Amino acid sequence: DAIYISSGATTNPAGLAGFGLVLTGTTLDHNNSDALSASSTPVSVSGGTISNTTGSGINTSSGNLTVSGTTITAATGDGIHFYGTSANIVSLTNNTITGAGTYGIYVYGGAANPTVSGNTITGSGLGGNRASAIDLANYTGDLTGSVGSNHGSGNGLDAIAFAGTITANMTWLTPTNSAVDHPFGYLAIGTVNLSSGTTMTVPQGSVVKFLNGTLNVNGAALDATDITGANAAKIFTTFRDPAGIATCPSVFVSSTCGVVGNDWGGINITQDSGSGARGSAAFTNAGIRYSYSDAIYISSGATTNPAGLAGFGLVLTGTTLDHSNSDALSASSTPVSVSGG
Repeated sequence: DAIYISSGATTNPAGLAGFGLVLTGTTLDHNNSDALSASSTPVSVSGGTISNTTGSGINTSSGNLTVSGTTITAATGDGIHFYGTSANIVSLTNNTITGAGTYGIYVYGGAANPTVSGNTITGSGLGGNRASAIDLANYTGDLTGSVGSNHGSGNGLDAIAFAGTITANMTWLTPTNSAVDHPFGYLAIGTVNLSSGTTMTVPQGSVVKFLNGTLNVNGAALDATDITGANAAKIFTTFRDPAGIATCPSVFVSSTCGVVGNDWGGINITQDSGSGARGSAAFTNAGIRYSYSDAIYISSGATTNPAGLAGFGLVLTGTTLDHSNSDALSASSTPVSVSGG
């Protein structure tokens, strides 16, 4: 490592409060391991360049991490790699990452609402099986607010792969791969929990892909009723499905890509035990397929829904449920309306 720190210090000669290591406008180049490795010590990096390292550009664990306006190129591993606890604050903003061998940015854990915004990531995730530009494997927060304006091109997957709990309203953005700079969309790599009182909106033509796990609508709302524009179908499916961005083979799933399996748990709509809010959902011209459990299960007792059809907690209009490994639609103590499909 060009720099390794594990002292646990929270002061430094620059006088920047709360950090044991501060790099400002500093270059780390041609290292035979990580360029910067930190353990249990808060680190601040602003500006500067990190290049040509056989490990990760920045690799930290169990300490606060702030990286802003830094250029990272040609890292064999991740551009920025963070692994931490709920006590660790993460802020990664306006960085430029090019040619990382695996993820451009990887964040596991950390305090709620880690800030990962305004980053440009290109040509990364091409070192083996294709990786996503950004991976948030254990996320809690406002995905639209704290993880916004990330963009780039030419990555293994031009996407933000995530799993965890969404605490604010969000609109699904379907990822696409392109050689032209564009915003990153979303991929779900595990269970996604919508917090009580939030709404997830799925625009027409969206492809919502899950590696595994379940979409839990716990006292929340799932609105997949958009019929604007071309009114293309909204698809909820597995990574092995060729619909949307090609996610197999990738670092997430690399075998039997030609065989679509029942890999994810479908959509589970419940009442929040704390707030008492009743989960609801409405689907228009949608398809939900390849779940290993019910495609849709609802037990919330809701009598309202995002479609506005009075008296129902779940409304399906012109919607297809296909290849589920249990009931296609299972409802308990909740009124349901199904028309067409």
